[in-house]
Amino acid sequence: MAVAKERVGASPPPEQQSQVKWGERIIETVIKMGGISSIVIIALIFLFLLREGLPAFLDIPLRQLFGPTWYPIEEMFGMLPLL
Repeated sequence: MAVAKERVGASPPPEQQSQVKWGERIIETVIKMGGISSIVIIALIFLFLLREGLPAFLDIPLRQLFGPTWYPIEEMFGMLPLL
């Protein structure tokens, strides 16, 4: 009768455990950096749109912008008819 020398389901030796932990740490760091960079990029896009669009909202009164009239010749562009 043969006796198994290795236990089935046993954890890997300590050398392999440290390598696995380093690999997991690298992957976790890459995923975190990807998430953080995507949040930063979206925030920068939002700030750019706000910076570029704010002068238009300051020049045109909200009543004219969201009003019911749409006369392109007279430069009266109300948004209500579009809805």
